[in-house]
Amino acid sequence: MSFRLGCELRDKIRAISPVTATIAEGVLKYCTGKSDVALALFNGTDDPLVPYNSGSVTIFRKERGKITPLHNKL
Repeated sequence: MSFRLGCELRDKIRAISPVTATIAEGVLKYCTGKSDVALALFNGTDDPLVPYNSGSVTIFRKERGKITPLHNKL
């Protein structure tokens, strides 16, 4: 949610700091604008729920959506 708020409210939010999260593919369309949002991000490369290099987030055997590799997007 912090990624989406950072994208949609770029003119009102100066920084976000999600923990164990990445940006969902569907949120990228909201990331337009001229204001920069500072980002502090904390992810593990071996996280079994949130894949570091993109892929599907699966929780309790249910796919929750696809995510992008942030190190390629930011």
